[in-house]
Amino acid sequence: SGQNFNAPVTPSPEQKAMLYEKQKLIAMKLKQRSTDTTSNSKNDNQTHSTNEKFENLFSDHVTMEKNELVSATSKYKNEANAELYARKRNVLCELEKKELLASKKDSKLDKCGGSDKGAMAKNITVEWLCKSCQRTFRIKPTMCMRQKHRVSRKIVVKKKESEEA
Repeated sequence: SGQNFNAPVTPSPEQKAMLYEKQKLIAMKLKQRSTDTTSNSKNDNQTHSTNEKFENLFSDHVTMEKNELVSATSKYKNEANAELYARKRNVLCELEKKELLASKKDSKLDKCGGSDKGAMAKNITVEWLCKSCQRTFRIKPTMCMRQKHRVSRKIVVKKKESEEA
């Protein structure tokens, strides 16, 4: 039904003048109603609900204002959309950078045989030997080192088992 969804929310000078005229008409109607209600009996005032009075007073203006409100948009709509686009674009760029760094890291690991690093770590163990105590440790024996024992480190490489299919 021909609604303009790009109408600005801030009224133009012509729209302001029209709004002032509407307000004057409503004020006049209110004054008439107040003088009419004071002259009527209390029983008549009780029969009309407040909502009915409001609807009668504003019935011709309410429908016009509803259409204006539905079709109204902000005059800063384009700036807001541009700002939202910029924020989303920045987030996207950051995610792309992280993805690029992760792919570079993966490619470096593949070149160095890093994809098997977990398996390689299982095949290589470090043992510490205290020659004074004649004991073997998996971690650095600090107590022996404090007592000035002779400690040596031994790297044990287990042979890789061939995979049989």
